[in-house]
Amino acid sequence: MSDENAELIEALQVEPEVDLVELFRDDQAWANIDATLGPVFHDDVESGFVGHHESRNRGRLGFRQTWLEWLEPWESYRTETDRVIGCGDDVLVLVNDYGRKPGMTAEVRLFGAAVWTVRDGLITRALFYTDREDAFSEVGLDAAILGDE
Repeated sequence: MSDENAELIEALQVEPEVDLVELFRDDQAWANIDATLGPVFHDDVESGFVGHHESRNRGRLGFRQTWLEWLEPWESYRTETDRVIGCGDDVLVLVNDYGRKPGMTAEVRLFGAAVWTVRDGLITRALFYTDREDAFSEVGLDAAILGDE
């Protein structure tokens, strides 16, 4: 099941040139995302950021709210998937995020991670981490084993 879960989550990752600010703030873009996520998200999916900006929300609209809260200070924000690692029901996704706040010309870079939980083919939880070490701990892995210290 771990491989199937990893494949599901990997398929949901956006391309690196996609601006998440535009994606989540635009109602039509969100409607398209919601239509895609509907069949794979549990109705009561939990989502949130763990670390610097911690919040938890429920449902698909809560998933959008999670991202709107995180993206609030950003003018642009994009993410590149580095690795997707199946860990049973959990899937660890290592990302390199790039954001630019209003008035900035250069992007800042964040080495983040996410832990997605899949049960019975549905995503029941999506937690996003600003500290990769916390995400590794969540799934019971040591970052040194993967060479990601």
